[in-house]
Amino acid sequence: MRALAILVSSAVLALGAHAIDETDSEVRLENDCSDLMDCVETVPEIVSWLALRNPGPGDRVVVNVGSGTHTGQLHCGTLAGTPWKGWATFRGEGQGVSVLSNSIMVVFGVDCSGLEFVDLTLDMTSNAAFPTVLWRGDNQGDSTWTRTTLSGAYVSWYDSVCAGGGASSADGPQGEHFFFDTKFHGGVQAFVASCGISWIYDSEIKAVVDESTPNTLHASPIGVLVSFRGDVRLFNSEVSVDTTACQLSTDLQCANVDEAIGIDMGKPIEANPGGDGVFHMHGGRIAVDAGTAPAPPGTPTDVVYGIRSRTYGDPKLVHTPGTDFSLSGRGPIHRLDGDPFTLDGKVLSPFTWPFSSQPPNIESQVGQDQYPDLSFGAFMVYDPGCTPERWRNVTTNECR
Repeated sequence: MRALAILVSSAVLALGAHAIDETDSEVRLENDCSDLMDCVETVPEIVSWLALRNPGPGDRVVVNVGSGTHTGQLHCGTLAGTPWKGWATFRGEGQGVSVLSNSIMVVFGVDCSGLEFVDLTLDMTSNAAFPTVLWRGDNQGDSTWTRTTLSGAYVSWYDSVCAGGGASSADGPQGEHFFFDTKFHGGVQAFVASCGISWIYDSEIKAVVDESTPNTLHASPIGVLVSFRGDVRLFNSEVSVDTTACQLSTDLQCANVDEAIGIDMGKPIEANPGGDGVFHMHGGRIAVDAGTAPAPPGTPTDVVYGIRSRTYGDPKLVHTPGTDFSLSGRGPIHRLDGDPFTLDGKVLSPFTWPFSSQPPNIESQVGQDQYPDLSFGAFMVYDPGCTPERWRNVTTNECR
């Protein structure tokens, strides 16, 4: 009996000097655990405890995250280096109050289910080579995020690699993620979806580029990038891209910026070019602001895209009923852009611009944009067959 007691005590103490063991269902992560029970002071201790505790679908655990910054990576799943496979809630004391931070990914999830994050900030602004959250969709895993902020110098959220990888990934299972009142802040691309299904409510997705953005990959600023089998569904949310800080700059990082894209239905990134990427947005707003100041010598003339659907022969679905658009820049402005094949029946994005005596200075796709023209007392619909103004009077069927 004495030997057994010594073994148990050693298992407890191996996780730190504070009382936490594999039978606990609720523990604390604090910077100072003095006089606190069921408490540890580091993220690696929490991961070690979760691997030992190994919670399951009917045995969820809760980690209460105290105020301050807690550094380390939460890696979930055997391929991420731990037998812990999920079913844990991380509950903070508020966005900006309880912060999980790391230099290389704050959360790395592979083959992981039932993760929940509440009232937290996840911050990885110190490193541009990795996303703040990297989720590999090798499984039917899921996660839920409520009142959280994901902030990254490069990308805040990146789900990648469908089940099986390569050719078999075209019809394998997808992860599923739910976001409520969540902020995604990226320095270059805010939200990247290549496999999982993401349900996003009352949230903010924002890419802001300035001279401090370490854009070494020369990537275009994008609010939401949907590639391969990504499936993104937004409700009452806003997607924005802001490159105005670069409009008067010749800084190297700003020199990489020559286009700004709200939604990009991008090129497949895996070996198999197949896939059925989807972007739904009901209500809300897509805003892209590249600045309107004249370009100084040595800086590019930015091209602005509200929605770009160049899917390289692999048409994807875009559906944005009731979504508002705000687009500004000193170069060409495309509300909708893409190859005719990819847009034929695949982009459903009607939009009515405000009353005006002049047509909006934009490019789009035939029939998807209209505005009430005060000079003619009639609606004008976008028709690139009308030159040079590209607008047709819907009452007289004549070009404006």
